Amino acid sequence: EYLKKAARSGMEAGDVMIIGYAHCLLLETRYLLGISLEKIAEEAKKKHEIAGRLKHDNLTLNAIIYEKVVSVLLGQKTDSLASGAEEFQKEKVLSLIKYDHSSLATFYFCKMQLHYLAGDYENALTAAQKGQAFYEAILGFMLSAEYCFYYSLVITAIYKNLSFWDKKRCWRVLKKNQRKMKKWAESCQENFRHKYLLVAAEIARVQNKKDKAMSLYEQAIRSARENGYFQNEALANELAARFYLSQGLNKVARTYMGDASRGYHKWGALAKVKEL
Repeated sequence: EYLKKAARSGMEAGDVMIIGYAHCLLLETRYLLGISLEKIAEEAKKKHEIAGRLKHDNLTLNAIIYEKVVSVLLGQKTDSLASGAEEFQKEKVLSLIKYDHSSLATFYFCKMQLHYLAGDYENALTAAQKGQAFYEAILGFMLSAEYCFYYSLVITAIYKNLSFWDKKRCWRVLKKNQRKMKKWAESCQENFRHKYLLVAAEIARVQNKKDKAMSLYEQAIRSARENGYFQNEALANELAARFYLSQGLNKVARTYMGDASRGYHKWGALAKVKEL
């Protein structure tokens, strides 16, 4: 509501910069909250049109990034999530945003997220590490917390395949991210508790603490559901399913995977549903 008021006030004052940034954050925040991807696609198109009228470069770049990432998740132009992530990587967007640090952070976040959801953890980690150079440009925004969240998930996903020294470096990043997430979760459980719990579950899995992991997956799923983060509820169900599958509990895993598929479908990520 405050962002909508900011956009209206900017219009009344003729402040193009404020109007553009308010619309940037409206688009980004709705995407991170898990609003239906079809609605985000429509909104990104509208923001692109507004940016054209305002000649606001940052809004144009962010609209382009979210148009492309949503297109991949919806499965509109590619055969699979993996091929969509590759196409996103090849897009000319990077050449357009090379001097805009906040847009670069957004680009690398989306790239990391797509590769992670596609199961390409090596490219996801590369994107996370490249984006770290621009992280300061998004400090204080919701995207900074989402960046930490996915960066941590990427590390836990690839951890066992890392070299000794890479494990040490990545573990330090993981612990630092979790300290931040814990503080945010204590300040605002609605937005951050499920993220903290899900990463904690993945850490317990890596440490072979099976009972702890089971409990944390359940808590993460419940917290995400209660606070309307349906895309993260789906993700938590998927990770729980993979955990149970690794334990040979196929029937249990099937139940969680079914819930994950329905959650991703509700979000609109049809490319992910197809792969599951």
